Amino acid sequence: MKLSDKYRFLLKGTMLSALVAIAGALTSCDSVIFDEQGDCSVHYRLSFRYTKNILNADAFGSQVTDVNVAIYDSNGTMVYKITESRDLTTDNDFFIDVDIDPGRYDIVAWCEGQAVADDAISFTLEGQNLGDAMTLSGANLPLSEENGTLFSDKDIKPLYYGSLTDVEFPDSYGIVEIEPIPLTRDTNRLTVQLQNLNGAPIDPAILDVKLEGSNSSINYENQIIGNTKFTYTPWYIRSTYSDPEMTPATRPSVADGDIPNGVQAELSTGRFMVGVEQQLTISLKDTGDKILSIPLVQYLLLVRGQAQQTISAQDYLDRYVEFSIVFFIDEAYVWDRSKIYINNWRVVPPQNGGIQYED
Repeated sequence: MKLSDKYRFLLKGTMLSALVAIAGALTSCDSVIFDEQGDCSVHYRLSFRYTKNILNADAFGSQVTDVNVAIYDSNGTMVYKITESRDLTTDNDFFIDVDIDPGRYDIVAWCEGQAVADDAISFTLEGQNLGDAMTLSGANLPLSEENGTLFSDKDIKPLYYGSLTDVEFPDSYGIVEIEPIPLTRDTNRLTVQLQNLNGAPIDPAILDVKLEGSNSSINYENQIIGNTKFTYTPWYIRSTYSDPEMTPATRPSVADGDIPNGVQAELSTGRFMVGVEQQLTISLKDTGDKILSIPLVQYLLLVRGQAQQTISAQDYLDRYVEFSIVFFIDEAYVWDRSKIYINNWRVVPPQNGGIQYED
């Protein structure tokens, strides 16, 4: 090898080493070059899980359409907020990018789903401005008023709550996925059915179905607050027939032989909670006479031991967000207390209403 060739070889090797070193610097987030240029930033991502349901399976993708996230510093002050909407899908891997300084934070999320009725109402969110204290965060159900009486007679868009406490947002770089936010659904659908034992017709217009409660306000810890009394009334009510496939459109006349011997009412409500009682009452409109009046939460919990023996009373109420209850009456509109169906379970209700449930 000539001397000049040897120097050329060494020069090439030196240049190659230099290029490798530069390339290493270009890919290192410890590089002064990249720190100054800001190319090694951290990207935090938040995700959500909705597994608190009867199937214990993640249903976030198919249930949640809107997410609202507030992040609070160690003083409990909101320092970041983001809201996004999404289409319902079977994919549960939905992420929100969060641009925030590294540190430890608390997170509160309020999410919403898709309602059944077109004129459904939504819970209004409180304490949603930067600088607000976390204790101001909450959700309130809009109530209507007539003659001094507060009520809710609309379908309610599903509301979900989630929170994380003292979460670390590490001082790192690249994509950092924060632990998923677990959600609890705070709204329920209640179907109440009244069935005549002897097959005589029941006109929905003569019945007054109402659920009296005080669960219209929820705080930042997902607890019911306040004691405002109001009434839920049905947003949908219809006749039912001995043939479940029959409707007023297919058999509208009593003379046809198959008459509407039942009434079914649908109500949307806020979160059911142990210790926050709600009274379900069915009365005759013209006389005000009560057909039945029961403490609803206690009755719903009658079937917890049969349906879910291993979970707490509150966990049962949170997971079973759709409840159905069937009552039976005779021709004199007297409730037959010997049987009742709750979520398709037949039970004998307590005669003294004295059952107590604890978590």
